Amino acid sequence: MNVSEDESEYHFQHSGYDALRIAWQTGNEEGNESFLCAWEAIPMEYSSQFPSYPTLSEGEKDAIISSLDELEEEDEFKSWFSLPVNTSQYSDYPNMIEVPMSLSFIRRRIEEGYYSNKLSVAADMKLIMVNSAKYNGASEITDSARDMYSRFMESCEQI
Repeated sequence: MNVSEDESEYHFQHSGYDALRIAWQTGNEEGNESFLCAWEAIPMEYSSQFPSYPTLSEGEKDAIISSLDELEEEDEFKSWFSLPVNTSQYSDYPNMIEVPMSLSFIRRRIEEGYYSNKLSVAADMKLIMVNSAKYNGASEITDSARDMYSRFMESCEQI
C-alpha cells in the first residue's frame, strides 16, 4: 500500500515525530527546511558536554536477544508476533491500535540502544499482548501473546 507524502505527514502531525524543524543553511531559500524526530537528533557541536544516557549493557542486550530468539523458535510466536501487522491485509488495525509493536521492532530498538533497562523492553513485550487482546479479543492469538509475555518475563528475571 502506497501512502502519499501528504498522508504520511498528516499521520505524524502533533506526535513526537517531526517535532524539530531544521532550517539548513544551503544558500538556497527553497527546500532548505525539514523536520526531524526529537529522538533521532544528535547535537554535534556540543555533544561532548552532554552526559551519556543509560542504555542496556552489552550483556543485557545479548541475553534479551537470546530470549527473543528462543521465543521466535516457536512457530506461533514467530508467525503472529515477529513482524509488524500487515495493514494492507488488516486495514482496520491502525484505527484500533495506537502503538503497534512487534518482536522485530523490539529487536531493532535493542540494537539501536533505545532501551535504558530490561523493564522498558518488558513494557514493549506487554504492549504486544495488550494490542493482541484489543484487536483479537479472547482468541488463540491472544492466549499465545499472554504465553509469550509470561515466558519473556520469566527469562527477564534471570537477566
